Amino acid sequence: MHGKDRLIWGQEKADLERKVADTEAKIREIIKYYETVDVNSSTLYKEAFDLFTKGELDEALAVLDEAKLQENEKKDADARILKAKMLALKYDFPNAETNYLKAVSIFPSFENNSLVASFYYDLNKFKEAQVYCTNCLSLAKTPDDRASTLNNLGNLQLAINEYPQAESSYQEALQIRCALAAVNSQAYLPDLSSTLANLAIFYLESVPDKERSVQYAEEVLSYRSSLEHIPAARECIEIAEAVLEQWQSN
Repeated sequence: MHGKDRLIWGQEKADLERKVADTEAKIREIIKYYETVDVNSSTLYKEAFDLFTKGELDEALAVLDEAKLQENEKKDADARILKAKMLALKYDFPNAETNYLKAVSIFPSFENNSLVASFYYDLNKFKEAQVYCTNCLSLAKTPDDRASTLNNLGNLQLAINEYPQAESSYQEALQIRCALAAVNSQAYLPDLSSTLANLAIFYLESVPDKERSVQYAEEVLSYRSSLEHIPAARECIEIAEAVLEQWQSN
């Protein structure tokens, strides 16, 4: 019995030695790889790498805590977004696009997807914009974010003549914004007027329906006293007036 125990111990010792050797080989492989990588570009990675090379694995993992990594990724993405915006100001749209796409791949937040969608929309690349606008729907955390995304998605679908889809997006945005405005009209009435104005135009030009178009235009104008002091909302009032004038002239 004693001999058998010694044999098992011998096997366990050999297995342990093999595991140690394998681990050491993997560590050497990782260190060799990262010797060619510029870890100095990130203080977080440098700190973790230095601890790792000292054999302090738990400490290195603590440095690379998920929350810290996400914050670091967000900073990297923010820098890319800033660079993209500056390149766009110089009309260097290809390189601006590259940086926008790198930013959204590093940190695919609602905000970053929305920025990429807006970038493509401004370039009249509606199909590309639609991809990132659709991403925003699954990333929206609030009803307000969802309504905003649906309103913008409706604009994109309208631009590529997807009328049924645009109508559906506008109507869902309207439903959400009506509910929000019912709770806090001061905060959400301007956004509601935007979707109402979009629908007034939609039923004037894209899918002619005088009754519905006039209804939405008149609803915008019913909020005139609450909206006319807000620059962005004044445009909605002007659109509603123009829609009604167009129907009257027909």
